[in-house]
Amino acid sequence: RSLSAATLSVTSTLSKALVRLSQWLEQDFGDALNAGWQQIIPEPLAATSLSVVRSRVHSQDDYLRLQAATQLGQVNPQDSDAINTLLELLATSQEQWICQKAAESLGFIAPDHPQAAVSMQKQIKINDHPVAMIVSLRPLCEEIFAVRLEVRSVDNQTDLLGLKLVVSSGSDSIELPAEELDSYLELLLPEVRRGDQFSVQVAWPDTQVTEDFVV
Repeated sequence: RSLSAATLSVTSTLSKALVRLSQWLEQDFGDALNAGWQQIIPEPLAATSLSVVRSRVHSQDDYLRLQAATQLGQVNPQDSDAINTLLELLATSQEQWICQKAAESLGFIAPDHPQAAVSMQKQIKINDHPVAMIVSLRPLCEEIFAVRLEVRSVDNQTDLLGLKLVVSSGSDSIELPAEELDSYLELLLPEVRRGDQFSVQVAWPDTQVTEDFVV
């Protein structure tokens, strides 16, 4: 399930050790790797599927365009056609999720591009269930970013019913509970500023894991 959290106000009042997202944009992953975060390597896209994916970019169906934006991150790195297609999506789409996914895919195949998002994941265990926490940071301008947060079952099959994704900053928080058959939860913070801090909690009954972030 997905949610855009435009109403969450982020602040600068957290006190725990912070994951510094700005380091990721500078390709400085040392602290993140030491803390258990890993870079994401997408599964390669079958060559026979590429023409189908590209045809979906110009669909009137936002879901198909979202699929295309995601799958273009699975082509060979530095594929110029895929890069240009993703840049076209970023320039023409008004849908936040499509732009976010396009920027993330650009980060997989052209990580040095100024519009590329950077994504990392950390595997955690909740009630003996392995899940992945995924964080993607997309630059919108020099001081403003979009952040996508995701919790996903590692096998993409485990039912997450009972799990909650909670994002908080100061006195504000937003909670996204899993429903029956959900294998992932994701939440988009469409506008955060450099220096903003927030925490992400993954909770199941009697168990919770929290990570604190600063942009």
